Amino acid sequence: KTMQLKVREGNVVKPIEEIIYSFQSFIEAHEIKLEVVKNSPTIIAWFDYDKIEKIITNLISNAVKFTPATGTIRISIIEKKEKNNYSISVEDSGIGIPENEIGRILEPFYQAKNNTDSQQIGTGIGLSLVNNLVLLHHGELQISSSLQRKKETGFTTCFTVILPLGKEFQDEELHTEPEIKKAKNPLTEEKEI
Repeated sequence: KTMQLKVREGNVVKPIEEIIYSFQSFIEAHEIKLEVVKNSPTIIAWFDYDKIEKIITNLISNAVKFTPATGTIRISIIEKKEKNNYSISVEDSGIGIPENEIGRILEPFYQAKNNTDSQQIGTGIGLSLVNNLVLLHHGELQISSSLQRKKETGFTTCFTVILPLGKEFQDEELHTEPEIKKAKNPLTEEKEI
């Protein structure tokens, strides 16, 4: 069965924040600092809530998995009206991804070599799924990770999801509420006598 989108138009910031804050106690339990940055409280876009939730959940889970205690995770939600898109970035101050493996981590079941340093080993499906969901959303996933980046920004790794604001979707991807037909009420109908 192929994945399908069911997009609706709405403020994408509120559900993204709800997803992020549902992780807050999990992140704090790992003694990791959470920062959330946004350039607008409202970003009107077409999106599939279920797919956005899976994208963010996977990216946050990875960030927590590879960020040591006292580290930081920063999540940014930025609208770029001039480019007709918005981005969701998840940055962490964790162990990073070897440069020669960045291109391969989106392959299903692939695990970066330095994952052996981590206490938690995943299935290797998460980032492949994220990439597929982003592509399904007509978006793009960008990844950067380096020790140089950590010196400059304080964050080693950044996953940025860039998604369109507009309606770049096929008709079958658009979710519209079914029209509610008013039932006839025999008590209020006018009758000829």
